[in-house]
Order: sequence, then structure tokens, then C-alpha cells
Amino acid sequence: MPPSGSFKRTHPTSERLQRAQLCPSTSVPIILEHAPSFSAPMGKLEQSEFFVGKTTTLGEFLYRFRRDHLSNAGGGIGGMGGVGGMGNMARMAVFVFVRDELKMMAQTMESVYDEGVEIDGWCYLVYALENTFGSSGISDREDAGGA
Repeated sequence: MPPSGSFKRTHPTSERLQRAQLCPSTSVPIILEHAPSFSAPMGKLEQSEFFVGKTTTLGEFLYRFRRDHLSNAGGGIGGMGGVGGMGNMARMAVFVFVRDELKMMAQTMESVYDEGVEIDGWCYLVYALENTFGSSGISDREDAGGA
């Protein structure tokens, strides 16, 4: 599943290389973009580039992403604030791909980076959201007949 490519379209290769070189030695440069073949119910992210600690697992990174963006909690990774209206989005599953391969949540970001780094020095993560928890937007109380 290829990334939507908005970061590559809006930043020339020379600029992307320079930005990647700013990454501290304890972190890896990551671009997080929405899969273009899925709807984007949360809209455009305020920031798509992150310097993530090498020993952070993909699961930890996604936990912070869900907390800070899908639940509208604000703050957190990359200094990104929450995106409005995300309350129900926290019930959705997040799937992450690198070069069309679904990644395991226990992988360290260094491992993910090593497997997916591109010539510009960035690793492009593509995420897709799926409503796998049966949330219809109706509260449990309403499901039980309003009792």
C-alpha cells in the first residue's frame, strides 16, 4: 500500500535529505501518512514527520498516535495537538504498512526504519483505520433499548 505521497510532493528531495539529517542519533526519521485507498475520517494531520526513539516499539508509537489524535487528547508525539471531533475514532483499529507490508506492533522503530528507509533518509509509514469494534455511533444504552 503506497503512501499518499503528500510529503514527497510538497518537499523536494534535497529538503527531505536535509531534514532527515537533523534527526538525533537516538531516533529515526519517520513520515506517517494516511493510506490513499481508505477514507480519511480524521482529516489531514497537522504534522506528518516525526523523530521517534529507536527503541520505541511500533505499538508504543501508535498508542501515542491514537491517544493524541484519535481520542482528541492533544499534546504528545511530535508536538501535535489533537484533531477535533475524534472521540469515536479511538474505537477504530489502526493498521500500519511499510512498503505494502503489515508491520508487527512489537517491532522497534529502528527495525521498522531499517526495513523501510528510502533514498531520502525517511521511512514512510502508511496507516489505515478500520472500524473493527462494531461501533455504530450509538451508545450501549441505546443499543439496550434505552433502559
